[in-house]
Amino acid sequence: MTENTPPDDLFAVFLEALEDPDYSMKELAVRGLAVLGDRRAIPPILDSLGDSEESEGYRLFCRRAIAAIGRIGDATAVVPLFRTLCRAAERCSIFEDYRYEEEYLDDALMEVAGMGPGVIEPLGEVITGDYPLDIRVTAIRTLGYVHGPDPVLFLLEVLRDRSCGNDIAPYVACGLGARRAEEAVDDLCRIILDTVNYGERTRLFAVSALEEIGDPRALRSLLKVFADPERFGEASTFAYEAFRSIISEMESRPED
Repeated sequence: MTENTPPDDLFAVFLEALEDPDYSMKELAVRGLAVLGDRRAIPPILDSLGDSEESEGYRLFCRRAIAAIGRIGDATAVVPLFRTLCRAAERCSIFEDYRYEEEYLDDALMEVAGMGPGVIEPLGEVITGDYPLDIRVTAIRTLGYVHGPDPVLFLLEVLRDRSCGNDIAPYVACGLGARRAEEAVDDLCRIILDTVNYGERTRLFAVSALEEIGDPRALRSLLKVFADPERFGEASTFAYEAFRSIISEMESRPED
């Protein structure tokens, strides 16, 4: 299709297919609607997405439906999408599973992120809002796929704002590590040394993020954590691995 406005009869066929109770047909319907790119498809897609169940058929449909919203390209649909995902999560554990199996929804979320910087603000509303942890983590990972520096700046703001809750801090740290955000090194170093305001899980994720970033500025803080296992617990072991990884990366860099 090359026309901006697809034929109404084809649009109607896909809407009818979306009403079919068989999830395999629903999945084909959202793929067709994604190709058409008609914003009128967003409400019926969300309605179908919210009618969830615990089945492989629904899980595949869910992935395709999220991707379709992204391909249609209307950033105003981001918050309604995540509200719908909250409803879907009540009867399907797909987002809880995704919190542990990071690749499961990645392709679909990349489509949402592909809408560009316009999704940062609505994703931020989800991340800092009153949403279940699994949905907030899904939003953080979506934000991680948005190109440019703005997602890093937003994640840093969330990391510094403890009112957002320690429950999402580990995943924010993970997102910064995945982007190898050198701007985050000072904040992450502060976190791994702070056993009063941050729990062990957050500090472990922060150590891992520093390892991914690979910046030698983290070495002094990592050494402090390694040298005091009584205070820092399991993080001391992680700090050693991060220290070793950074040294290995330094060795592999070409000399000037």
